[in-house]
Amino acid sequence: MTDVQMPSYRVRPADGGPPWRMLAIGGGLAAVLAVGAAIAWGISRSGGSRSVPLIEADPRPFKVRPDDPGGLRVPNQDELIFERNRGGAPSAGARLAPEPEGPRLDALRAQVAQPTQQAAAPSAPAAPAAA
Repeated sequence: MTDVQMPSYRVRPADGGPPWRMLAIGGGLAAVLAVGAAIAWGISRSGGSRSVPLIEADPRPFKVRPDDPGGLRVPNQDELIFERNRGGAPSAGARLAPEPEGPRLDALRAQVAQPTQQAAAPSAPAAPAAA
């Protein structure tokens, strides 16, 4: 064998380390325990039922006819715009926009009837150049 001393690859045991390291680890564990205890205490104090509350609709009617129908007088109730909403026949004299454009079938048929122009066949290659 050789006389050269090779270093050992075994892990050397720690010599205890400084006391502040142990204090930091202990303080961290104490903080984690304190936070966990605070969360557990807060959850236990919430009390009440653990089920989800049921939200129900109000049993009273949504719209109620007033006892005195005289109430509020809305002006311009007899205008034509309000009559149109009540289901009256639309007047034939009023037009707001022109009729929509319809398809022109004759132009479409003319486009389809035209034969498609085929590309000209490639011509024969030119004679090779003399070298």
